[in-house]
Amino acid sequence: MSQGAIIGLLGLCVICSSSSAAMLMMGGDEEKTTTLNGPGSAGPAPAGSLTCSSPGSPSLAGKYWIVSADGQRSKNRMLFLGDSGTDGRAQLAEWDYWADPATKWDIKEVPGEAGTYWIVSDANQRSANRMIFLGDSGTDGRAQLAEWDYWADPATKWKLLADPKAPGEYWIVSADDQRSPCRMIFLGDSGTDGRARAGEWDFWEDPATKWKLTPVS
Repeated sequence: MSQGAIIGLLGLCVICSSSSAAMLMMGGDEEKTTTLNGPGSAGPAPAGSLTCSSPGSPSLAGKYWIVSADGQRSKNRMLFLGDSGTDGRAQLAEWDYWADPATKWDIKEVPGEAGTYWIVSDANQRSANRMIFLGDSGTDGRAQLAEWDYWADPATKWKLLADPKAPGEYWIVSADDQRSPCRMIFLGDSGTDGRARAGEWDFWEDPATKWKLTPVS
């Protein structure tokens, strides 16, 4: 190959590399903006959207099954607390929804704070009378869903934000007093064991993170 041809090929490689880098910087097809554990991207919030400062839905205190809505990656799955592990802490788990008495939750409205609640495992759950909350963020920047013996702890409160376009569906969002505030919980993709993992993300009106509250009759 002649020296001129070699120089031409090197110049072409530089141009290709520059084009690929530009595509990455501009958000082109060379890079997908998906994440391993999170829901979709929020984008600009339209006027009138729910925000972290929006009031929660009042008067929802009662006993329910908490079930993933149809838009979630793992839909029609109910949350519950499983057995305690070696550290004495119960794990938040999920299963196909049915009216299982061992998976009910007691949603307790915070006195004087309409629309704000403690989410507590019912007496029939394997780990009864335990409240769920978001702990500190780990090394990956994600907060860990945790549980503890229920008491009126201001650092474990949640808002239930109703979707005005889908009656009966809610975002479950950590309140301002939590260690990781303004974070919504959702079910991610199923793992190798077929079970979906509960995760959390910055709140926005993501249709893939809503829940249904099915009343216990």
